Amino acid sequence: MRIAEALSTARKKLSSVDSPTLSAEILLSYVLSCPRHRLITERDKELSPGDREKFFQLVEKRVTHFPLQYITGKTEFYGTELRVQEGVFIPRPETELLVEELIKMLNKEDTFLDIGTGTGCIPVAVLMNKSAAFCFATDINSTALQVARENIRMHRLEERCQLFEADIFPPVDERFDIIVSNPPYIKTSSIASLQEEVKYEPVLSLDGGETGLDAYRRILSGAPMYLRERGYLLLETDPSVLTGLLELARNSFKILDIKRDIQGLERLVLLERKGSSD
Repeated sequence: MRIAEALSTARKKLSSVDSPTLSAEILLSYVLSCPRHRLITERDKELSPGDREKFFQLVEKRVTHFPLQYITGKTEFYGTELRVQEGVFIPRPETELLVEELIKMLNKEDTFLDIGTGTGCIPVAVLMNKSAAFCFATDINSTALQVARENIRMHRLEERCQLFEADIFPPVDERFDIIVSNPPYIKTSSIASLQEEVKYEPVLSLDGGETGLDAYRRILSGAPMYLRERGYLLLETDPSVLTGLLELARNSFKILDIKRDIQGLERLVLLERKGSSD
C-alpha cells in the first residue's frame, strides 16, 4: 500500500473525529518518523507491512477519540514541543494568552509560582523568553510532575525551575512577585457532557466542583500569604465561573483587568494583592 492510499483510507475511517486529514497525517508521520511534508513528496512510496500495520492500529485507536497528543507523546505549546502522556492534562492554546501576559509582567529577576503546572508548559514557555526569571511550580499529580521534570530538563531549565508535589502551594518560606494558575473550573455536572477527547484527560485537572470554584477558593484564600505586598495573581478562567471568581477575589485583591481570548471570551483575570493601607 502506498502512502497516498494509506492516508485516503485512514481519512475515511477517521471521519467521526475532528480534522480527519490532519489526524491521519500526524499519525503516519509519527509512524514513519518523518515530517508531514514528506508524506506529500513521497506519496507514491510503498509502506512496509510493519509500518502499515502499526499505522492502522493507531488509526483505530484515534477513531475512539483517544487524543492525538497521547498517541504521539508530544504536543506543541507557545512554539515549543513538549512531552505529554496519558494521565496528564494536555496544554490548551488558550493558556498561551496567560503566558503572553506573564512575559509582559515579569521584571528581570522576578520569581513566579505556577499552581497546577501539568506538563510544565507555562514555566517552559515563560523561562525560555525571560532569561533571568525563576519559577516554582506545583502539582498534586505525580505523573504530571514527572512529565514536567522531563520537559524542564529537555529545555535545560533545571536551574531556574523548582518543582513540588503539593496540593496548591509549595512547602517553602517564599513570597512571590506573581502567582499564576490554570486551575480546574468545569462544574461537576458538566463533566459528562464534555467532548469525547477531553474525557480521556484526568478528571482532577477538569473538575472544579459543584460551582466550578473549588480550586479558585483555595488559591485565593492562601495566595496573600505567598505574595509580596502588591504582588499579582493571574488566573485563567471561563465566562461560566467569572462572576463567582470575582466575588471571591474582592476581599483580598484588587481586580485590575479581565483579558479576552481570540474568540472574545473572558479568559484571564489579573488581581493585585491589597496592601496594608487598602
